Formats: sequence, C-alpha cells, structure tokens
Amino acid sequence: MKEDKIRHYDVRIGNLEVRTPSPPSQRGLEIVQWGESSCWTIAYWQEYREGGFFMKFVGNRPFADSISPSDFWALARVGQEFLDEWKD
Repeated sequence: MKEDKIRHYDVRIGNLEVRTPSPPSQRGLEIVQWGESSCWTIAYWQEYREGGFFMKFVGNRPFADSISPSDFWALARVGQEFLDEWKD
C-alpha cells in the first residue's frame, strides 16, 4: 500500500533544490531557491483528486534572472519522475 505522505526527498543543483515541503504537511514536492541563509519556494506540485500531480509557479519567481532555466527544468523533470513513481 502506498504511504500517505512522501518520504524525505531532496536533490540540489546550484542554488535550486527540489524537496519535500517543510513541514511535510502535504503530498507533493517544492522547488526552492537558496539565498545566503534562507530559501523561498518558486514552484510546487499539487495532487489531483483523480491521481497524478501538477506543478504551480509562485508568481514570476521561476523566470527571475537569478534562476538558471536549465537547472530549474532539470529539477522539475526529476521531481515529476519521482512523483510519478511514488504514485504508481
């Protein structure tokens, strides 16, 4: 039987990280951007009622000049693959 919550998960590339939310109160992942001593969410996944996950952007944060598009999409891909495997 599938676990109710996603186990701890994190992958980091440069100043971006895909991870389980903190606190892990929902089923899904988030992509955060790290500064010197803190981070902020730039995108996250939500679960459909029918199953599966979709990504939501937080404002225009994913398009900021400080975000590497290749790093962002690489993390989006591994995060989606992780969620797809977890769902099945």
